[in-house]
Amino acid sequence: IAQVRVGKYISPRVPSSSTGSSQQFSSPSMLSMDFVEASTWLLRSCGKHERAIDVLYARMQQQQQLQGQPTRSSLSGGFWSPIKYESYTATHLGELWATSEDAACELVLRSPATTRLLEQNPRMGLHVFTVLHPQNSSQWKQLLAKDDPLAHPSYPSQVVQLLKGIQPKVTEPPSETGPAMLPMDTGRALAVAYLESAVGIDTGHPTEEDAFDLVAPDEHQEERIADFHDELCYLLLEGVISERGDDPPQRHPNHHRQPPDQQEEDTTELGKIYRQKLRRFLQWPLAKVRSERLLTSLPKSFLQEQALVLGRLGKHEEALRILYIDCKSMDLALEYCDVRYERQQAKLEAERSRLAAAGLLEERDDLNPFAPDGGYRSPGEGCAYLPLVKVALESDADKQRGTTAAIQVLALRRSVIDRAAALRLLP
Repeated sequence: IAQVRVGKYISPRVPSSSTGSSQQFSSPSMLSMDFVEASTWLLRSCGKHERAIDVLYARMQQQQQLQGQPTRSSLSGGFWSPIKYESYTATHLGELWATSEDAACELVLRSPATTRLLEQNPRMGLHVFTVLHPQNSSQWKQLLAKDDPLAHPSYPSQVVQLLKGIQPKVTEPPSETGPAMLPMDTGRALAVAYLESAVGIDTGHPTEEDAFDLVAPDEHQEERIADFHDELCYLLLEGVISERGDDPPQRHPNHHRQPPDQQEEDTTELGKIYRQKLRRFLQWPLAKVRSERLLTSLPKSFLQEQALVLGRLGKHEEALRILYIDCKSMDLALEYCDVRYERQQAKLEAERSRLAAAGLLEERDDLNPFAPDGGYRSPGEGCAYLPLVKVALESDADKQRGTTAAIQVLALRRSVIDRAAALRLLP
């Protein structure tokens, strides 16, 4: 009965044979918006979600047609503002997506309403697919493996493909995006925002190990996650390159040997955001990028990115040679070493906590700060600063400058460096 009444009163197409009060009542232009809203809820309760979306969209189309007419007598039933319609549609689609049921998710992915929403209000449309993503560290810790945003074998990749094909019809004002936020004006930006949300780089995904990290990982799941991390890297790289205009090496023959600040003179503000995000992701401990393949894809002028990827491969001296010699920046080289040292210390603290809980800490002098030899070293890790001392001494064409730089490193980081090993490197 409910479906019959809904079909009778809210069908967008009214038979021409209808006359009198019956035609007037069943005309969409005369229906109260409260009635239309109630009807959509009734359709949703019957499981007719696609029909409910179509009915509401037909009502909004009619609003656009009637708003251009000189008389407004037919608007007595009232209409929604565009933002209210978008919000209602986003909530409906988001609730369907949150069910994680195949029929509901497939409806959201193929519905024209999803595409329209992403084109007209990209951020609101994006929220449909990120509604279940953890938003803070606590939520990430409570997340079950099966509920990971990238755990489903097909939906995340379908979402990425959908977002990449969107062409937003609105332009966000700069004040709404913030200094480090991508404006949602391209499909690439939408896909980047979705993947960043899915991996949790901006929402406090814990980087420290827990007990579950000791369990053997699912190889297929790990490969799938690596695919998405690679996708994010290449999207960010594509964003940087697309904002550079002409090929920089053609305009500057020694561009890839210029200091970092000069290398990026030809990059737009949007390009700088993409590059900042790319570097941050390459430095993120949880990134599962296939470094060898990425390294072959980086342009020669992307020196800092090359150094970060080499660092991921454990080739720290090569990375520091790029930063200190090619980029001519002791600051970048020291920053690289500082980040590496902080990660070593974080691993050390995690291992100490685990062993202390098991009552085994006293048996590990290399992890015991009270050991007679002043231990407290990270197992399997060398001093984070010694490679920089070595590079300064061996790679700098000016030997005097290299020796001065090495001594500077010893002086600046004397409290954390292995001074005995460093002094053995000095001439």
